[in-house]
Amino acid sequence: MDPPFKANDPTNFERFWYVVSGGNLRGGFFAFGPAELPGRLAFYLGHLLDNLHLGLLSAGTVGFVVLLLRARAAAALLGVLYLGWFIHAVENDIPDIQLYFIPTYLVLALAIAVGCGFLLSEAESLLLRFRRVPRGAVLGVLSVALLLLPLSGVRETYASNDMSGDYRGREILEDVADNAAPNATILHHRSNLWYLVLVEERRQDLTLVDPFWHNREIGYADIVWPADVDLATANRRYGTDDFTGVTAAEKAAEKGPVYVLSQVDLDPSGLYEAGWRTVQVEGALWRLIPPEGQSDTREEG
Repeated sequence: MDPPFKANDPTNFERFWYVVSGGNLRGGFFAFGPAELPGRLAFYLGHLLDNLHLGLLSAGTVGFVVLLLRARAAAALLGVLYLGWFIHAVENDIPDIQLYFIPTYLVLALAIAVGCGFLLSEAESLLLRFRRVPRGAVLGVLSVALLLLPLSGVRETYASNDMSGDYRGREILEDVADNAAPNATILHHRSNLWYLVLVEERRQDLTLVDPFWHNREIGYADIVWPADVDLATANRRYGTDDFTGVTAAEKAAEKGPVYVLSQVDLDPSGLYEAGWRTVQVEGALWRLIPPEGQSDTREEG
């Protein structure tokens, strides 16, 4: 309700569609041609086998065949969902596309459940022919085996995905909140600094500018704080149309101190080529020194 940036305000149909269709990320959808599809399929298959081993996929295949033979409406529903999410994901060109594969895994999980249920019922029917075999015990063992099937490797998987000790987001907020000079400007790229000023309502004296690598096909801007301005105004006032960040840094330096966050997906090479230097302040927070400023002698990066 009442989003602080109009770019994400879904209060009319145009804005609603903008939000649910991916907004300014839509340029990455359906990005691959026929020649690239084999590589994309191999990419998906690699992630699929990393998440669901062959035993589970075999059970899922059995389950889907059972649905085709016994419940075609359910098979059609799951098939449409799977293919829709699958095509959307493999044709999407974004760095973390593996997250878009998750809905297809959920559909496969339903098919796996059907397959396991079918195998268990068939085993029960088969055991009825052998009266001397302890049917309850055998079925109990099979049930436990099917229960353990998806748990193979869960300890290693949990360890590799355990983020309970990852406080990088909080550390970035505190580095900025405690060490950025008053009324300074911070250049960043889709960082959690929005959380600092919008949710925690701290350090609202700061100016946040994201000039790095944005798709600007639509004239809305959600890349500056505190001004909720259109794209043309953001370009003119903050220099966000220069993807190197140099113009944004120059405009910010006219008003006061300028910082940049150290981020994996932020490339500062354009700033360095223009003669800017960086001096680490604390953690991910680095001070930007203009080409003519040589007075700061702290550690440089």
